[in-house]
Amino acid sequence: MQDNLKQEIENLVQGALQNVHTCIPGTIVSFNAGKCLAVVTPSGQFKTPAGKLLSYPQVHDVPVVLIQSSGQDVTVACPIEPGDGCLLFFSEQQLDRFRDGEDAKCDLRFDLTNAIAVMGLFRGANSVIKEACDKNAVIIDNKGARLVLGDGKLLVDCDLEVTGKVTAQQAIEATGSISTQGEVTATGVISSGMDVVGGGVSLKTHPHTVTGEVTDSMGVTCPVSGTAEPPG
Repeated sequence: MQDNLKQEIENLVQGALQNVHTCIPGTIVSFNAGKCLAVVTPSGQFKTPAGKLLSYPQVHDVPVVLIQSSGQDVTVACPIEPGDGCLLFFSEQQLDRFRDGEDAKCDLRFDLTNAIAVMGLFRGANSVIKEACDKNAVIIDNKGARLVLGDGKLLVDCDLEVTGKVTAQQAIEATGSISTQGEVTATGVISSGMDVVGGGVSLKTHPHTVTGEVTDSMGVTCPVSGTAEPPG
């Protein structure tokens, strides 16, 4: 009698726990970027009361966690595509009020419909993660275009387009050409080991016409007119 009661209690607890979900890996089916909601398929299977194993159904209107703060004025966003991995957490309360501002129509605790997705969970690592660990660096990589922050410097391995002001406290060095469509203003010396060309005219080879007067050491002033050739 006592053994039967114990078994009944265990069955009752196990049955109740079948509907209590905590967290599980999932796969993105689709993503609504305008609402930050996704359709997600949880991984794995569940057992019916009859003992049959079935795959989990798709979960709709799943809020997706991305890095946001300051009232969403500060955001770190990345594209979310079908097939991307995520980790699903299941809230102890329904998400109706969070999603729509409406009161919950029923009290489903830890239900599949209470899922929240945290992006970034994949079955295996990739080469970028290994490189970041090997170099002890932070790497942001988008199909080969990358930023690498490590060892006191930032490496930019892609074309760089800046729409704002660039201020440098120290020297700017470049091994390639620098071109601009605006004005260049300098308050210091502009030096060139080769030549300076303006309007197609070479500062190194362009002759200069001299006209005026020259006063010698005796105080005698003479008119001067001629062409001064560049040295060398």
